[in-house]
Amino acid sequence: MLKKLLIAIGAVLVLLVVVAVGLLLFVDVNRFKPMISETVAQRYQRTLTIDGDLSLSLFPRLAITLPATSLSEPAKDAIAARIGSARVAVALLPLLRGRVEAERVTLDGLDARVRRFKDGRLSIDDLLGAPAPAGGAGQAGEPPAAPAPGSGTTLPLDVDIGGLTVSNARLAYEDDSTGNVATLDGLSLETGRIAPGAAVPVTMAFKATSKQPAASLDTTLTATVVLPQAVAAQTPLALLVEKLALNVTGKTDTQAFEARVASPRLALGGSGKTDTPLSIAVTLAEAGQSGQLASAAQRLVLNLEGPFSGNPDSGEWRYGPLAGQVEVANPALGPNPTRAVLSGQLAVVQPKETAAVELGVKLDDSTLNLKADVAGFGQPRINAAIQADRLDLDRFLPPDAASPAGGQGAGGGERPGSAGTPAGSSADAPIDLTGLNGLDVTGRVQIGELRARGLVASQVAMNLRLANGHLQVNPLAATLYQGKLAGSAGIRSGSNQARADVTLTGMSIGPLLAALSGRDLLEGRGDLRATLNTAGPSVAALKRGLNGQAGLKLADGAIKGINLAETIRNARSLLQGGSVEKLKSDSSRKTDFTSLAVSFTVKDGVASSNDLDARSPLFRIGGEGRVDLPADRIDYTVQASVVGTSTGQGGKELEQLRGVTIPVRLTGPLAAPDWQIDWATAGREALKSRAAEELKERLKADPRVNELEDKVRERAGDALRGLFKR
Repeated sequence: MLKKLLIAIGAVLVLLVVVAVGLLLFVDVNRFKPMISETVAQRYQRTLTIDGDLSLSLFPRLAITLPATSLSEPAKDAIAARIGSARVAVALLPLLRGRVEAERVTLDGLDARVRRFKDGRLSIDDLLGAPAPAGGAGQAGEPPAAPAPGSGTTLPLDVDIGGLTVSNARLAYEDDSTGNVATLDGLSLETGRIAPGAAVPVTMAFKATSKQPAASLDTTLTATVVLPQAVAAQTPLALLVEKLALNVTGKTDTQAFEARVASPRLALGGSGKTDTPLSIAVTLAEAGQSGQLASAAQRLVLNLEGPFSGNPDSGEWRYGPLAGQVEVANPALGPNPTRAVLSGQLAVVQPKETAAVELGVKLDDSTLNLKADVAGFGQPRINAAIQADRLDLDRFLPPDAASPAGGQGAGGGERPGSAGTPAGSSADAPIDLTGLNGLDVTGRVQIGELRARGLVASQVAMNLRLANGHLQVNPLAATLYQGKLAGSAGIRSGSNQARADVTLTGMSIGPLLAALSGRDLLEGRGDLRATLNTAGPSVAALKRGLNGQAGLKLADGAIKGINLAETIRNARSLLQGGSVEKLKSDSSRKTDFTSLAVSFTVKDGVASSNDLDARSPLFRIGGEGRVDLPADRIDYTVQASVVGTSTGQGGKELEQLRGVTIPVRLTGPLAAPDWQIDWATAGREALKSRAAEELKERLKADPRVNELEDKVRERAGDALRGLFKR
């Protein structure tokens, strides 16, 4: 692009000189304005309009001044570029020898627009050497195709210009492929003498804006460009830039940033490879913060140093091997900034629109490596691979979010976003996934050990595909709490539609539940499966929109929070009358089982189940109920039937309840539910069982069946009325 720019500047200068020489031969230079416009129309199918009179002076130099002038788009009336005024003055005798010696060239009020079409052509390709094809400008008034590489004329660098001044300029770039519009406003450029071997001081400033992403920035540049002594035709241009200092400050909707690029001596172009030092410093912070960004409370500071080589003629650029550091400061992550050491390299081939990135990150005892290839700059297609020996994402999350139970630990406590969380909390904060739109990414992730929100996984492997705002993870595999995880997941921007289909086999349920929710409810080994989908603009809405199926099978475990056998043995007055007793969940108590199976149907965030089947030597346990995830509450009734007795003290009480179903209701917040054993119902069930047994025995022993049956019924009724005072 730089070569094209230099050729364009040279072409403009030559055009101005040719016009000046032509005007020198005639007294009335303005009579040739129609001829100039006609030449432009025939050559480029563009309309050149000169508003006002041309001004020509002969002494002491040949000087020409152009008034306001405009140039149209090919075969259109729309204006592609205009200038307010321009002036150039050249020495006559050197000009006759083919050498351009000019005073300072001034250009004021330049306003130009460059458009990139979907096929990659630029709207100024015809001005940069493309011949007009037969039949004019082609379909829909688009410019002719660019010529084959190598066509056109390369200008030798045989000029001596006193300097270049550009003021009040505006440049716009429109990309049809992405819909992006970028502009440079208030562009000013000032140079010193431009001549072979000269050290040219350059100062430039402008304000830039972009539509996608929405951003604005202010840029200043100072440098000294050392030109070569001579450049023959077709020889790659080589430049040496000294004392480069580029400063950029700007902001997006959410971020403010500043960047500094510096190099004491930077070589560009030439036929040989020359590596020169280049340093880059970037600071990001929240938009709206005042003062120095480097001292902002929340910030990211990036520093890179390494050798740089670039060739404007071939469009090949390389930066690296790099050495640098990144610093992240956030009060929510702790009082001290987090620092990581960086390494890697970057290579760009501009004509092919390709780039390759290698990046290494060393953070504490973790090492992460990223490799990515980029194809196409308008709509980039990214192929990336990430490998890490270990990665702790909790380090980058606020402590209250990273803690599984909101800082309460695995034993309980209310989590953020649970019942009672006020509106406007983080659970109600909108989830914005629009950043996924327009990205085309294919990736592979491998992590030896991953920690995230208290969850610990190893041998994590996943394939990623992101296109049209839809992120898919398929397959997903990991080792998780002694089990093997396999499945897939996906989420779509806009509607925030999400889905997950996972199977976890052979896992230990206790530590998994503790890590996921901070609740110690179960223990045992087994399998978990889930097929879920949801959609919503926030975490709370995603919970409310959750639908699907889930199932769990465990062996040799325990239900935590209650010991049914101990509780029943301690109920000495059970058969003489009782009431409903409420017990707080206590993770130190548990009811053992040899097997447990249960499935859930999830609708609108509420998981319902009616097929609990848990078995142990003492009990058979069934149950039904629901878990309300948005409200963070459980209402589940367990039906425990005594099928065996324990030896020793307390065995008699259990023997009296053999075959009796004992209702146990689990209610309250998921973090600390209450166990309620309905002793009255259990007593009625026990008495009915005793009456039935007595009836059976009497029927066996006495032939007077009907009479005995009536007596037994009467006796059982009296006993029940006396027991419950009815």
